[in-house]
Amino acid sequence: MASRVLPVRIHDLESADIKLCESALGNVLRGVDFIYKSPGVNRPLRSKEERPQDNLNNVLYRDQINKVANSIKEITSGLKGEPLEFSGEKKRSFFSD
Repeated sequence: MASRVLPVRIHDLESADIKLCESALGNVLRGVDFIYKSPGVNRPLRSKEERPQDNLNNVLYRDQINKVANSIKEITSGLKGEPLEFSGEKKRSFFSD
C-alpha cells in the first residue's frame, strides 16, 4: 500500500533527519531522487544536464518526473478506492495484497 506522503529529494538528508521522518511515517523513507552526484558534488538535478553521464545516481530528470506522476496517480487512486492500472499491467486494487 502506498503512503500518502511522497518524498521528493533534491538534496541528501542527514541520517538523523531520515530516522526522524521514518519514525513519523512508521515506514522506510523511499523518495524520488532529483539529486545529481559526482565526486565533490551533491546538488539538485537540472532538467538539462551538461554531462548527464557523470551523474553517479544515473537518474534522468524526465524519468524522475514520470515516477512522481505515477506515484501521485497511485496515491489518489488509493484514496478514492479505485482499481489502479498502468499500461501493460493487470488492473489491481490499491488495497489488495
